Amino acid sequence: MKALIAMFLVESVFSQAVLVGDPENHPELRNAHKQYMKTSGVILEVCVYEQEFQPSERKPQEGPDNPPWTSGTLIKRAVVVGVHKGDVKIGTKIDISATVIDPPEFLTKFRSVVEGELLTYFYFGEELPEPKDGRHVVDHNQMDFERDKDKDVVAFLEELHTKSTQNKKSEQGGTEQPATRPESKSEGNDKPQPEAEGRSR
Repeated sequence: MKALIAMFLVESVFSQAVLVGDPENHPELRNAHKQYMKTSGVILEVCVYEQEFQPSERKPQEGPDNPPWTSGTLIKRAVVVGVHKGDVKIGTKIDISATVIDPPEFLTKFRSVVEGELLTYFYFGEELPEPKDGRHVVDHNQMDFERDKDKDVVAFLEELHTKSTQNKKSEQGGTEQPATRPESKSEGNDKPQPEAEGRSR
């Protein structure tokens, strides 16, 4: 029971640290999301299967305006289950890492299994960072949304796939004529075969 409560509260903390969720009440944030989606070089569907929190302490210079503060790192481990954009293979593993400032006191070091949390993940670079120990570690300065829950994300992906389909059709249309040429050559090659058989006899 404690583990379930901790996971729920961690999710709440994580959503404040990262650009996630449904910013219906923040139009300026929604407009920023739309712009970021357009400039993302990698867009993935990922399935989160594990979470880990690693607490740490940092002490800035002492002073009345600089009280000691704590931080921690929340890591969502996920596997890629779909690719909308970018050169990424299905099955690629990524770690989505977020810094949590002043986490609640109850939030101590833990590692727990997640039962298949599906996210649409936007990475702003043209390709994921180089993998470390078989995983691509990405930071929280990206965006992720619960799959199929955000109307702007759904609309953006539909438009993206429509454009991709149109481009493929136009490319195929340009190669239709050359594609028929090998058929005519194969027909020409069929005629000498009996002659070759006759020679072997």
